[in-house]
Amino acid sequence: MAEIKSSAKPQQAEPAKKEHQLFGEVSNPSFHVGTRKWYTLPLSIVAHVVVIGLAVIVPLMAFDA
Repeated sequence: MAEIKSSAKPQQAEPAKKEHQLFGEVSNPSFHVGTRKWYTLPLSIVAHVVVIGLAVIVPLMAFDA
């Protein structure tokens, strides 16, 4: 005998809840404020001052201004 195919769609599993994925970074961030070492900010300031100072002083010294 011929097989009779059902026209009903097979049941699919419900998708997993994605609330934890959607708001996970908000509720449990991967970075935390205040976890840097105490010397990070002063070192960053000194490095920026040196780089900016070199960017200004070297061209002035090259032209003997």
